[in-house]
Amino acid sequence: MGGRMVRTPTHSQKKANVWGTRLEATGLLTKLTTWHNELPQGAPTSNALANLALLRIDLRITRLKEQQGFDYSRWVDDLTFSGPERILKFRGLLQRIVESEGFNVKPDKTKTELAKDRQTVTNFVVNTKVNLSREKRSAIKKEVAMACASGQELSPSIAGKMYWLRAVNPETGARLVKRVLGR
Repeated sequence: MGGRMVRTPTHSQKKANVWGTRLEATGLLTKLTTWHNELPQGAPTSNALANLALLRIDLRITRLKEQQGFDYSRWVDDLTFSGPERILKFRGLLQRIVESEGFNVKPDKTKTELAKDRQTVTNFVVNTKVNLSREKRSAIKKEVAMACASGQELSPSIAGKMYWLRAVNPETGARLVKRVLGR
């Protein structure tokens, strides 16, 4: 259920009461963190502002999840719910909670993945543990192997992918690093 966090200065000023700040402070924060009345994606302030903007949503959904026995997590503005199949009954209610707090749910970013299927969150496979998809792992290994076969030093980009693989999947990544660098 993704969406732009602070859409306009007016929107963030409406959140001032929720954040417990004075209108002037909220206005200054908005001016410091937006560009042409929008929050730029990937800005260093994005996570902190998302946490502020989504505080009431987090509180409301946390109460519901505790009552109904499902799991809820959020990465910036990506909301993830998991639990027994009956959680599907709560989709409408969860959408109403998000919308009642002034945000939009993007239908094209809303998906249902059952336990028997590959479950992905922010491009990571999360069924039993967090991992890269088999296809992504293979592509990184192939790219590293091709670079090594050329006899050239690994580019920072390819080395970064190799170390990213190691960070996400320590076993597979460590084997690749050891094969390439001998350590």
